[in-house]
Amino acid sequence: MHSYQLRGTNGSGKTTVARQLLELSGAKPFERKGKRVVSYTGNLFDSFFIVLGSYESTCGGCDTIPSVGEVAELLERYQTSPGYHGIIFFEGMMISHMLGTVGAVQLKHDARSYLAFLDTPLDVCINRVKKRREERGDLRPFDPRNVVLDHPRVELSKKRALKLGYRVLNVRHDQAWKDVLVHLGELAHDARERTNLLDQRTLLRSGEEAGKPAEAVVS
Repeated sequence: MHSYQLRGTNGSGKTTVARQLLELSGAKPFERKGKRVVSYTGNLFDSFFIVLGSYESTCGGCDTIPSVGEVAELLERYQTSPGYHGIIFFEGMMISHMLGTVGAVQLKHDARSYLAFLDTPLDVCINRVKKRREERGDLRPFDPRNVVLDHPRVELSKKRALKLGYRVLNVRHDQAWKDVLVHLGELAHDARERTNLLDQRTLLRSGEEAGKPAEAVVS
């Protein structure tokens, strides 16, 4: 499995992209813990597609998972399962400026793990958060300090990720949907190539075990 983490602060557009991907892929709840959805599965670019977290409320993605440790456990389990070949997509505000527990899993599988950073300007993030609050009827005065503090932390995590050798991608905020689809399309193609290679190796082993040469597989 390839993993693709979309990063950005509150109001950067992460969850909007995630919801669009859920719709495009026809994703349905896959795994639950009690009543809580922890992952969805669908089909994207003819590849198995997993999205972490729940999107049953306004707050979505990995911010609905109780701990960073649980996010890391899910990612590790899906990324290393021999039965899954495709893409894992995940996003969340809390993990957008950290490279610790979840980052360690991604770095462990660095050939198939990507960190994608939205370049949404701070003023756009603040305006989106304010609008979202108003739409749900929250008319209390908005204090932007958390967004102001978090915005540079995400950028700092990008610099750290590059320094530490992570595979980093850029996502333009005004073309986020287009950029993410291009990235995921490329990952899906690579995932299919890997799956085809694994299938060929399986056929070869089966032929050898049966004591006869396996037929060549033409892609």
